[in-house]
Amino acid sequence: MQVAGGAAAALTTITTSGDTVTVTGAVDLNARNLTVDSTAAGGSAAGAAISFNQTIDGAGALTLTGGTLGDVTITGATGNGTALTGLTITGNDISLGNIGGAAAGGSGATSVTAADGAGPDAGSITLTGTTYNQNQLSLNAGAATNAVQVAGGAAAALTTITTSADTVTVTGAVDLNARGLTVDSTSRWRQRGGRQDQLQPDH
Repeated sequence: MQVAGGAAAALTTITTSGDTVTVTGAVDLNARNLTVDSTAAGGSAAGAAISFNQTIDGAGALTLTGGTLGDVTITGATGNGTALTGLTITGNDISLGNIGGAAAGGSGATSVTAADGAGPDAGSITLTGTTYNQNQLSLNAGAATNAVQVAGGAAAALTTITTSADTVTVTGAVDLNARGLTVDSTSRWRQRGGRQDQLQPDH
């Protein structure tokens, strides 16, 4: 799916009133911003499920709003081809694949917030990938007792969260699910515009 409305940095909005949104196929933001909102701008607070089944790239900002009962799922990698400028996700239960790869998948902040007290598991965030490489990252499962699940790969697989000297904030109980987790805020990569630059060692 190509986002091509307006000039670079223009906003394209997909809105439903509590109906599901499913995107099958790779998404290219084309340096534009995309908002997907299943709550009709809050008019239908419960919302509905939002699903992206393949990769998302393209130097634009992506905002997904699933409401208090709408689960949000991104299966493919985000920003591994061309880094996004921002990623904001809110919904009931959220499942998030890889962000970036060897270089950062986002030049701006990544914010993931699950609903508190809605649905059978009262809000959760599941990391189904093993690589989360971006700038500032916030994972908020909705309450301290709600779950941030590490679920990428088989048992004993390592999941790595990396930022370029930016903060990582996790709100919620963390369940490693027999996997390893590394959080590293000392990455030598910096995002400048649409370009990834490797910082040189200090001399």
